[in-house]
Amino acid sequence: MTPGEHARPFVVAVAVAAWLTTVAAVPIPAVAAAAQDREFAYVANLDSNTVSVIDTTATRPSVIASVAVGTGPRAVAVTPNGTRAYVTNSGSDSVSVIDTTATPPSVIATVGVGDDPHGVAIAPNGTRAYVTDFGSDTVSVIDTTTTPPSVVSTVGVGREPEAVAIAPNGTRAYVSNFGAGTVSVIDITAVPPSVIANVSTAPPSAPRGLAVTPDGTRLYVPNSLPGRVSVIDTTTTPPSVIAHVGVQLSPMVVAFAPNGARAYVTTSFSGSVRVLDTTTRLPIVIGSVDVGNNPSGLAITRDGTRAYVANSFSGTVSVLDITVNPPSVVATVGVGAHPEGVAIGRIVSDVPQPGGSNGGSSGGSSGGSSGGSSGGSPGGGQRGNGQQGGDSPGGTPAHSGEIKIKTGVAMAQCGHQTEHRRPRTHCGGKNGHRASGP
Repeated sequence: MTPGEHARPFVVAVAVAAWLTTVAAVPIPAVAAAAQDREFAYVANLDSNTVSVIDTTATRPSVIASVAVGTGPRAVAVTPNGTRAYVTNSGSDSVSVIDTTATPPSVIATVGVGDDPHGVAIAPNGTRAYVTDFGSDTVSVIDTTTTPPSVVSTVGVGREPEAVAIAPNGTRAYVSNFGAGTVSVIDITAVPPSVIANVSTAPPSAPRGLAVTPDGTRLYVPNSLPGRVSVIDTTTTPPSVIAHVGVQLSPMVVAFAPNGARAYVTTSFSGSVRVLDTTTRLPIVIGSVDVGNNPSGLAITRDGTRAYVANSFSGTVSVLDITVNPPSVVATVGVGAHPEGVAIGRIVSDVPQPGGSNGGSSGGSSGGSSGGSSGGSPGGGQRGNGQQGGDSPGGTPAHSGEIKIKTGVAMAQCGHQTEHRRPRTHCGGKNGHRASGP
């Protein structure tokens, strides 16, 4: 045996050790957690006593579930993290709480509120829901953090409160008082919350489904009787009306694109949606699109590309492409009888996918982490940057995959856990109160 033959086992051993060291140092693609966004539209069907759930991320939006709620559901609001939907039941004097993460979604609690509840809104931090009690002239404040949720205070407002909107910074609630022709401003940081101002929208008015601009500086209030939208400056003390924008008779609800450059108003008598340019010194109407019969509720997707419009007398929801002006109807979805309120909610689930930390979210889903404001689109873009944001429900986020080399064996470690109101032509609402409507 030669000296070279004695040395060969040692050389081979060194080579194997070097190879193992090299392999261990080479980055191996991790099994990353890619956010799978699913966005849904929740539609309150007044005469069906149901909420229709529409998958807005499908190629063709369609109803994927129908949830039985209380009597006469009018409005719906979704928590910032998308896991709960709160539905006002005008005939049951209650609010149904839907677990949107269940398959299918289901009611997990029913909260008693005031007489004939109409509107509902959720605080930006998700800890409170505010409900307008049309027949009681009050706002019920629900603590959403308790099990079950419960009313913790009641605030007296004007006559026949219709809708409620929350300032983006979570300090104020604005309530449209249909019968009083005013907007009540509630300090919701106070304990208990209290009215600090009442703003007249100038008679005749009959204010409806109001909304706050994304920057919180303006409040838009549709007034059904004169057919106009009142614009309130929320930065003054007290807030004051600075403009009235004529639309058409009986505007019902207003909603904003995520970038705030456009406002969309449903006008029930004309069966259309009006488009307002909010970037001008005084807002102006710049477009209109016909939808179904008697449009009421309206909500916009988080990426600002689509608007969902509930057509009360048609039993449908019109899906609008709002990246163009005038908007165009791209789909019509059949829902329950007499749809009124509609809200958009997003659920994000962590699904392991190869690709490491740069995996990101799937490009086709609205509200994803990529993208930003598209300069030319009136919708604005802002994927994943909705006004309220949202936490991922259903456990902790998945960890990035990790590969370890130990005694020559590759061991993979991947840790993850699996509004609105029924339009009526007569008086004599519930319990003798005047029914809302044009």
